[in-house]
Amino acid sequence: MPVIKLVVEMKKIRIGVVDTMFARGDMGGLAENTLQSYSKELGVAKQLEIVRVTVPGFKDLAAACVKLFREKKCGICIALGMAGGEEIDEQCALVADIGLQYAQVQEGKHIVGVMVYSNEARGKDGKIDDAKLASIMRHRVIEHAKNTLDLIAAPQKLNKRAGTGQ
Repeated sequence: MPVIKLVVEMKKIRIGVVDTMFARGDMGGLAENTLQSYSKELGVAKQLEIVRVTVPGFKDLAAACVKLFREKKCGICIALGMAGGEEIDEQCALVADIGLQYAQVQEGKHIVGVMVYSNEARGKDGKIDDAKLASIMRHRVIEHAKNTLDLIAAPQKLNKRAGTGQ
C-alpha cells in the first residue's frame, strides 16, 4: 500500500521590529525576546519570523515600518522609541507618532507604537532616574510586544480584555 505524505504548510507570522539608536536601552532586543518566548506560550513559535531594523531616531520609525510591510511582507510591526527629557523631545515624539498613525492607515496594517518618555522617570530633584526609566521601558515593551503577537496570531485574547482598563 502506498504511503501518502500529508504536507501541511503553516502560515508564517512575520513581525517587523523597528527600534532606534537613540533609546537608552535595547528595546528591539527586548521585543524580539518577548515575541519569541510568548510565541511558544501561544504555540506559534515555528510560524514566527521576526524582521528587525534599527533606525537613527524615532522620526524614522514610520518609513522603516512601511518598508517592512512592502519589502519584507510583514503582517504587523512594533515601533519602539524613547524620547529625551526636554519639551522639544516630546514634541518630536508626537510628530513621530503622527507618522506612525499615517503609515498604519496608508498600509492598512497595525503598527503598535511603543514610546517611552524620559520625563516619566524624572524624580523630585529634576533628574532622570535611570533604574526607573529602565523599569518603565521593560514593562511597556514586554506588554506591547505581547499585544502585537496577539493582534496577528490570537486576536480573541484581546477581545477577552476589552473594557478592563489594561
